[in-house]
Amino acid sequence: MAIVEQARDSQKAYNEIKKKGNGDQIKKALADVRFKWDAVDNLFKALRQEGYTPTKHSEADQSQLF
Repeated sequence: MAIVEQARDSQKAYNEIKKKGNGDQIKKALADVRFKWDAVDNLFKALRQEGYTPTKHSEADQSQLF
């Protein structure tokens, strides 16, 4: 989860820099975003290769918890 959060934070920072920054700052932020999302993609790819299958919880199951 930490990798995904870092990627999202990096994307938020990129969007802010895109509004105010100059060309070099934008390129640097974009490279950072791409690097972090590639890490997320690689993580998911490795998990799939190991046989991980995501489970989706329905709302009915969650309502039974309370």
